[in-house]
Amino acid sequence: MREMVRSYFAASLDAYVEKLNDTGLPDRSLDALRQELAAHADASEGHDDLSDMFLDPDAFRASAGLTDAQWAENGPSLRQEMRKARRDQIKAILSAAESLEGYSFTETPRQHRGHHWPAQRL
Repeated sequence: MREMVRSYFAASLDAYVEKLNDTGLPDRSLDALRQELAAHADASEGHDDLSDMFLDPDAFRASAGLTDAQWAENGPSLRQEMRKARRDQIKAILSAAESLEGYSFTETPRQHRGHHWPAQRL
């Protein structure tokens, strides 16, 4: 069950990060994500109507190929896992957005690790 939820949100996270890298996200979108994060942060341990309003269980069900019977049997647990996954996904999106606002010199960028740049001549 957790792997289905993780896979669903991981694929969506990839799309968000790609958009961030290509065009960024407007400040209003980042603010909306922060508001959604607050709703999920309080609801991850139980049912919360506000948190569930941000989720799309039908899209998840279609992606996971769940039948009505499977959803009925596992719906509450899956919604709880979806809230946790969305909360953590939003944290990752916001972290990626914040990293675009500056430069880190404490570690080598992922795409360049192991690559040896030619020495510059002055």
